[in-house]
Amino acid sequence: MTIKILIPCIVIVVASVVLFFLAWFLKLGTLALSLGKLGMFTGGVSSLAIAISLCLFGKHRTDALLRNVLVLLTTVVFMLLTSEFCVRFIFKDITTTSDNVSYFARKWHKKNVQLNSWGFRDLEFELAKPEGVYRIAVIGDSFTFGQGIEEKDRFSNLLGSYLDSKGRYQVLNFGKPGAETIHELSLLRDLVLKTEPDFVILQWYINDFEGRNKGGRPKCLPLLPSYSLCYTFHRISALYYLLNRKWQSLQVAFGLRASYNDYMRQRFGDHRSPDSLEVVTTLTHFIDECKDRDIGIGIVLFPDIVDDLEDSYPFFYLHERVVGLCHMKRTLCLDLRSTFARYPERKQLWANRFDSHPGALANEIAANRLIETFAPIWLSANTE
Repeated sequence: MTIKILIPCIVIVVASVVLFFLAWFLKLGTLALSLGKLGMFTGGVSSLAIAISLCLFGKHRTDALLRNVLVLLTTVVFMLLTSEFCVRFIFKDITTTSDNVSYFARKWHKKNVQLNSWGFRDLEFELAKPEGVYRIAVIGDSFTFGQGIEEKDRFSNLLGSYLDSKGRYQVLNFGKPGAETIHELSLLRDLVLKTEPDFVILQWYINDFEGRNKGGRPKCLPLLPSYSLCYTFHRISALYYLLNRKWQSLQVAFGLRASYNDYMRQRFGDHRSPDSLEVVTTLTHFIDECKDRDIGIGIVLFPDIVDDLEDSYPFFYLHERVVGLCHMKRTLCLDLRSTFARYPERKQLWANRFDSHPGALANEIAANRLIETFAPIWLSANTE
């Protein structure tokens, strides 16, 4: 029995080495690399353990030990597979998570997201604005994209529904998950301005300050011995997502990883730091690009609805910085922090219990506040 198991283990190691190097040189993808690493690790450890056992205990005792190990492994694999299907069934109501690559998020995207020919989650539109139409462009990140909610529930769609009854209006959604102000400035220049908008709404969130440089974000220790394996199981397993989520929260609770709040405070707490000045400069360029072309511009600030939104709100200094810039540039700015603070049960504003992105209720609240703030401008401009 020992030889029957040892030979396949050696074959697995050799095949995994070949797969790993083929995946590396031919760029076959993360999954192939992960399978190669997993095969090398499990096959190598198994072969080494069998060899040591043969030297120490002999063939008969090693055979008995292998039988017990095989029974144990079979039981564990069965339990893991059963748990995976149970988790998928129990949490079948979950749409998305805080990122876009988890099992839940990928499943939701595949079923619910359709992109137009421009690559956005919106209806098709022509670059040339139809005659007599007042066009509003909404630029933002996953909040504007509508992560975890239906298109009809997004604040941009709700604005469109309201304005449809008031005349000839068109609201275009340019939301891109993961976009920051620096990306949105490029999008404004490369595409949005070509659509001849009469008004631009920039949706802002606290991580816009990070820009392209996210390398300093606090990282948790991986649940598995390889980051590529973690990434792979994060994509394909609901059970792994739950276990890893708890593992990360424990590391933060025991001080093994710095909090995101502390990281942001350290990097952007000083308004004169190079990183802070770079963000303010980028936002200034965005505002100027619109004003130089006589395009209306408004900014809506979404707070982090995980934290307390009252006096202890950890990101108040970021909001104040943006509001201050808008005041200096004479730009309308809507900060939703005080509005969302009226809802003490924060999770009712979430997309779902695993995803703190704004849900349908939060989008409805945001749309109502946007109408109160900006609709007088839009309605008067389209009746002139």
